[in-house]
Amino acid sequence: MLIERLFRPLACGLANALESGLKGLLPTRLQTVTSEDRRLATLLLCSIVIAELAVLVAALIFWRMGLDETARYVLLFFPVQAFIAALLYVNVSPRLCGHLLIIVFFLAVIWGHGADSGYGVLSAIVVPLAATVILGSRAGLAWTAIVALWCVGLWFWLADDDGHSNGVVAATAILSTLIGLGAWMMESTRVIAVSRAGRSLAAQQQAEAELQGLLDTTFPAHGHALGGVLTRVSPGVQALLGWEDEDLLGGELKTLLHPDDQHLFAVLQAADCGGGFRRELRLRHLSGQWVWSEVSGVRAPRTTGPTAGSRWLFVARNVEIERKSRDQLERARRLEGVGVMAAGLAHDFNNLIMVLRGFAELLPPSRERESILAAASEAGDLFASLLAFGRQDAETPDAIDLRAHILKWVNMLQRLLGGGIRLEMDLPEDPVWCAIPDSQLNQVLLNLVINAKHAMPRGGFLQIRLATLEVAQTTAGQQFLRAGQYASLAVIDDGVGMSGEVLAQALDPFFTTRAATAGSGLGLASVHSIVTALEGSVKLESTPGAGTSVLIHLPIVHGGESQQSRANPGNVQMTSMREVGGPLDATAADQAGKSERTR
Repeated sequence: MLIERLFRPLACGLANALESGLKGLLPTRLQTVTSEDRRLATLLLCSIVIAELAVLVAALIFWRMGLDETARYVLLFFPVQAFIAALLYVNVSPRLCGHLLIIVFFLAVIWGHGADSGYGVLSAIVVPLAATVILGSRAGLAWTAIVALWCVGLWFWLADDDGHSNGVVAATAILSTLIGLGAWMMESTRVIAVSRAGRSLAAQQQAEAELQGLLDTTFPAHGHALGGVLTRVSPGVQALLGWEDEDLLGGELKTLLHPDDQHLFAVLQAADCGGGFRRELRLRHLSGQWVWSEVSGVRAPRTTGPTAGSRWLFVARNVEIERKSRDQLERARRLEGVGVMAAGLAHDFNNLIMVLRGFAELLPPSRERESILAAASEAGDLFASLLAFGRQDAETPDAIDLRAHILKWVNMLQRLLGGGIRLEMDLPEDPVWCAIPDSQLNQVLLNLVINAKHAMPRGGFLQIRLATLEVAQTTAGQQFLRAGQYASLAVIDDGVGMSGEVLAQALDPFFTTRAATAGSGLGLASVHSIVTALEGSVKLESTPGAGTSVLIHLPIVHGGESQQSRANPGNVQMTSMREVGGPLDATAADQAGKSERTR
C-alpha cells in the first residue's frame, strides 16, 4: 500500500505528461480528426518512442557484453521504426502505420528466437497484446491467430532430442492465444464503456443545452455568485441593467442593490433558504435609476473548503409593468369602494334635496325662495358628479367631437385661468370623435384646468393639445390599452410640478396637497374614474419646478358624424387655434365656479 501510494501518482503524472507531449507532436491533420483516430495516432507514436528506447538500451547491453555484431543488428530496427513514425507525417493512415509497427515487432521475434533454441519464441506473446492495445480488438484477434499459426509451423521445424523446444513453442501458442483473447475482451469492454460514456455525455450535454435554452428564454438575465462576488453573468443582464460583462464580473452583488434592500439580501445570504428564495428587489441601472426586478436565487449544494455553501445562482426579470398593473388594480379597488360609498351618499343626499326643493316650490315667490332653489340646483350638480364618480350614472355616452367641444369652452377656460396664465390650443384640423357624455367631458376639462391653475400661482403657460394616435398590438399591454385608434388629449402646464412621492398618489381619491378647506382630493380621481370607465387611460408626468403633463387616451369611434348636430350646436368656428381669449359665457362661468368650489 505504501509503495502504491508513493509510485502511483508519480506513474500517472509521467504518463499524463508523456501523452500531452506526444499529442503536441501530432501532425495538424491528426489533431482535427475524431477522438478515436487521435487516440490511435497517440498510442502509435508512444509505442514507437518506447520501442526506439528499447532498441537503444538493448544495443548498449549487447555492446557491453561484447556482442558487437548483435548490437549492430538490433540497431537496424531504429531507422525502420523511425521510418514508420515519419509515415504519420506524410498522410499515411495511422492504422496502416500501426500494422507496420506490429510487423516489425513480429520480425524481431522471428529473428531473435534462434536457430536451435525455442526460448526466444516466448517473446511472441507480446505481439497480440501490443496489437490489441494499439490497433483495437479486431486487430488483436487477427495477430493472435497469426502468432498461433506461426507457432504451429515452428512445431515441425524445431526438434530436440528431448522435445524441449517443441514444448516452449506449444506453450507460446497457448499463452499467445490466452493473452490475445484476454486483451480482446478487455478492449471490447473498454470500447463499450467508452461508447456508453460518449452517449451519456452527449445526452447530458443535450439536456444541459435544453435547460440553458429554457433558462435563457424564461430568465434571460441570470448569473452566478461566489461568496457574494459575481463570477458569471448572461447577456440578458446587459439588457436588464445596461452594464457590460466586464463591469460586473468580480464585483460584489450588493453594489447593485438598493440600500433599502441590502439588509434583506444579507439575511437571505446568512440563512439556509432550502430551495432558494424569490423577492422583488430594486437593482441599479447603468443610468443610475432603480429597476424593480423579481430576483430568484438558488444556493448550490454545500461542499468542503472555505467557500462551502456560498455559491448562488440568480435569475432576474423586470417587473415594472407588473407593479404598475398591481398599483392600478389596487387603485381601482379603492376607487370602487369610494364610488359605491359616494353613490349611496348621493342617493340619500338627493332624496333630501328633493324634499327641500318640493317645500321651496310651495313657498310664495321671493328672493329667499330663489336662493333655496338655486342651492338645490347646485346640489343636484354635485349629485350628478358623485354619481359619475361612482360609475352609476345612467347617462348614455354620445359620439362627441372633442375638437369642437374644446373650442366651445375656450373663452370660459381663458376667463377661468385669469390674465396671468396664457392658454394655447393645439388642435387638429379634422374632427375627433369619442364616446363620452357631455357632462363627464366638461368635468374632465374643468378639473384638469383648475389643477393647472393652482399649480401656477404666479402665472405661466398652459397648453391643451389634441391629436390622434394608433396603439399597436405589441405595445398595447405596456400602455394598458387595447390595440386601436385613440384620441390623445394632453393638458400641459409649466407650474411647480410634483415630486415622485406626490405623483405616485396623485390619482388616489381624497389625496390632495392643498389645505383641508381648499380641495376634496377627488378631482384627478374622478378624471381617472371617468376615463378608465370608457376603456381609456390617464398618465401623469411631472418634474418639480418644471411643470406637469396630464395625458388622456380615449378610444375613437367611427360614424360619429351623424351626431354632429348634437355635439357641435351653434356656429362654432372649426379652426386650429394658438392663443385664445375673450369674454366668459355666463352659464359656463357659473359651471366653472361650481366645479372649482367642489374640487
